Amino acid sequence: MEIIVQQGQTLADTTIEHAGDIEAWFKVAMDNGKGITEDIQTGEILNINIIKRKSVQLFFKNRTKKPATEWTVTATEQGIDIDAIESNLIIY
Repeated sequence: MEIIVQQGQTLADTTIEHAGDIEAWFKVAMDNGKGITEDIQTGEILNINIIKRKSVQLFFKNRTKKPATEWTVTATEQGIDIDAIESNLIIY
């Protein structure tokens, strides 16, 4: 089955989503000429021809949220202003 890599997904993420089990990770990597830790790109097409746990695969198939461990959120620099904690900061 051809799948399209979603934003923030690693090879492990796509394996869990489409094969249903991380145990298929090595086979998926080999079938696609990849190393298990090799970066994959959003929109890249992979072939995943193994299903280890159908229940897990169906769980992700019916949801909009997918495993994506490379997804990063950029934090803005926010915090408590030093003037706001001047003399009333208590640390227990």
